Amino acid sequence: MIARFFLAVLMVATVPGCTTTSATSINLQGADLHYSVLGSGEPVVVFEAGLGDGRHSWEAVARQLSSEATVVIYDRPGYGGTPFSDPTFDGDRDGRTGDEVATALREMLERANLEGPYILVGHSIGGLYVQSFARRYPDRTAGLVLVDSRPPLFSQRCAEVDAGLCELPRLVRMLMDPHVRAELNGAEATMADLADPAQLGNLPVTVIVSTRPSVGASSQFQQLWMDEQQRFAAAVDNGRYVEASRSRHYIQRDQPDLVIAEIRAMIGRVRASH
Repeated sequence: MIARFFLAVLMVATVPGCTTTSATSINLQGADLHYSVLGSGEPVVVFEAGLGDGRHSWEAVARQLSSEATVVIYDRPGYGGTPFSDPTFDGDRDGRTGDEVATALREMLERANLEGPYILVGHSIGGLYVQSFARRYPDRTAGLVLVDSRPPLFSQRCAEVDAGLCELPRLVRMLMDPHVRAELNGAEATMADLADPAQLGNLPVTVIVSTRPSVGASSQFQQLWMDEQQRFAAAVDNGRYVEASRSRHYIQRDQPDLVIAEIRAMIGRVRASH
């Protein structure tokens, strides 16, 4: 069902390095989160990792931006070696949804005395989570940068055209860590809630999309992925579509300078409007 997320999990082992930035640990709703804050000043740039990734996946980019703004990287429960007794925030084992992630993230930022405004940067499933945050806290959200984020209607389109890898085998799910499986199980509800991009209003949204197929993905799958990304960006009132011409799914690894440049551009837009 959610093959792009699965491909991302398979690629985690290829992302070099582990987190070296010191982190603060807090407990929210019975779950431990680790976060690191670098830099100072407004806006606050918050990074949301993809499925199977912790804050390490954004550390290199965050470090390069820390001289220009406050940046935050963090681990959702279960990532980064955090204790994980329950795969969701509210005890509902049906799955972890974008609303749950957004609520916890907002509380974490409040407890860290980071009031925003926020630019949220999300990779893969993290792109869905930052959209959930923007929908839930529009007054605090100044802009979004979506890095090969899954378009909310992609699963439906993939099945309609039989692009391959549209269904994730049950056995694969069973072998996943509980927190990863919980996020997959909650993804359907999250995507359904985000089905209409126009609900983001006039919020500035930059959509950066990979152009090279990930391991195991067909050229048809990749073309559909790009088409849906472009359709999503066009449906947003203040959307911007950017192709990463030399990248697979991990654009922040393949073309970090492009991602950094787009975040810097968003910082400039936000500062000019505040």
